[in-house]
Amino acid sequence: MSKGKLSRAFALLLALSLCFSLVAGCNNNKQPADTQGSAGTTAPVTPANDTPLVVGYSPFSEKFSPFFADTAYDQDVVNITSVQLLTTDRAGAIVYNAIEGETHEYNGTQYKYTGIAN
Repeated sequence: MSKGKLSRAFALLLALSLCFSLVAGCNNNKQPADTQGSAGTTAPVTPANDTPLVVGYSPFSEKFSPFFADTAYDQDVVNITSVQLLTTDRAGAIVYNAIEGETHEYNGTQYKYTGIAN
């Protein structure tokens, strides 16, 4: 077999193996879970995968306090894992009745501020 025919045969074999792996990878033989309850209503389906989500992030200084966070990454952790009880407006003034909602003026425009605590 010549070198040209050998390379064509190898390319064809490679292309066929890629096609077969694509078909095999996309083939889903799993049957859908039965979501019908006894009364014919749909029941929620629980996920079968219990693997936790792992996200890459830049190094932390491990000071996950809003008062002592050294880096913006530590502050991101604080923002994700804690609730801010104090609500402030655009000018930085405290909103004292955040549960009911308060209207503050800023640059001639009225803004309504609400929060989870007074």
